Amino acid sequence: MPTAEDKKWSCPPMPTGDHANENHLCPFLSRLVLPGLVALLVLLSPAFARADAITTLAVSGTAQNISGTKLDSCANGATCAFSGTFQVDTTSGSLETSGFAITLPGLPAFNSPFGSDPVDLTSFWEIFVHNGSGDTLHFVFSTAHIPASLKGFTGGSFFGGDAQPFYTISSGSITLAPVPEPSSLVLFASGMLVLGLTWRFGKKAAHPLSA
Repeated sequence: MPTAEDKKWSCPPMPTGDHANENHLCPFLSRLVLPGLVALLVLLSPAFARADAITTLAVSGTAQNISGTKLDSCANGATCAFSGTFQVDTTSGSLETSGFAITLPGLPAFNSPFGSDPVDLTSFWEIFVHNGSGDTLHFVFSTAHIPASLKGFTGGSFFGGDAQPFYTISSGSITLAPVPEPSSLVLFASGMLVLGLTWRFGKKAAHPLSA
């Protein structure tokens, strides 16, 4: 016996006689739901794979104020903390231009990278990035490869750098940032939706409503 909940989510019964051509859209659309979801997942799978290749890295360290004046909370001559994040495509080994934000006291965030290269035939890599005021931050860090590469990069240690004429970098590190995996979550949610719809339509087929 169908319940009230079943009736709420079911298509109306197919009409007969003079109205046989009415309300035929509901069962037609229901047959398209599962194939449509499968096709959507297939189309989006390259984007999911791309998202999994993008690694967000956390930057933290200290820099000495050499500007000759106080910069926000950092006094002249003091060594102060800085932090931020940037992203790398660890499959291709390329720096992402989006998701870049490193902040030093008293300066706008550095968020526009314009250079990313290995340092000669060493294990070190260097990055150049502008902020909204046109200042340049340059920093060098270690990788796990010789020559240096960002493929499979998961972090390293600073080997110098500066934001002239304001700071020289004293020390720092790059580590994996604790962020969720959106593509995996979307895939899981889509799979659960498909299972739920399969159960729903299977239940309707097993318990058809009478007119």
